[in-house]
Amino acid sequence: NEYLAGSSLTLCDVSLFCLMESGYQILPIEEQRCPNFFKWMNKMREENPFYGLNKEGADLHIDIFNKCLERNRANAGK
Repeated sequence: NEYLAGSSLTLCDVSLFCLMESGYQILPIEEQRCPNFFKWMNKMREENPFYGLNKEGADLHIDIFNKCLERNRANAGK
């Protein structure tokens, strides 16, 4: 299938893509190990009408995550 639930873009694709865009920044995946994942991600980046909004939110989410992680590491040493 081109998309998760068939041959057309569905809410399932948009929803999972939102999670994966953030998740991939935290836990990178090797392209050669998961070529279908990358094919789908690239397709979603090109065709998802909400990609710009999602990318902005994903980047903000990761920024907040990294700041919390840094704070927790700093507090662990006290």
